[in-house]
Amino acid sequence: MNPYLEERIRELGFRITPQRQLILEAVAEAGEKARIEDIMERVQAKSSAISQATVYRTLEIFGAHNLIHVNVLDGQRVYEVAGENVHHHMICQSCWSDEKIPHKVVNEFVDNVQVKYGFLAQPHHLFLLGLCKHCQEEEDKKQISKEEEKRP
Repeated sequence: MNPYLEERIRELGFRITPQRQLILEAVAEAGEKARIEDIMERVQAKSSAISQATVYRTLEIFGAHNLIHVNVLDGQRVYEVAGENVHHHMICQSCWSDEKIPHKVVNEFVDNVQVKYGFLAQPHHLFLLGLCKHCQEEEDKKQISKEEEKRP
């Protein structure tokens, strides 16, 4: 298990049970956008004794205490193990590429929001959805092509 997470779990007063350890390992193995199906498959492969309810409860507890990040992507919850290096994601809704955004960049945005609106945002893990540079260029080409077809 990740030593950082192990320490955080103990700091929060939770025991590191074999089930919790297995679930965290399954989230880590499934990658940054792990779906519940991916996690369950990995957990069940290692221990069929762990129920789906236990997995859901554990993910909710870990998410509430920022041991894992929980986001919604394309209508589904996705999970990612929280690490020491805070980062955020820019996800293209066309090709689903995922580019990391350093926390420093998000902090600059948060500072601007606080100055302008008096709102103190506390982002732990953001998913910004949009179009990557490549897909924007492809969309522009399609638009130009459509406009050219309309010309006499």
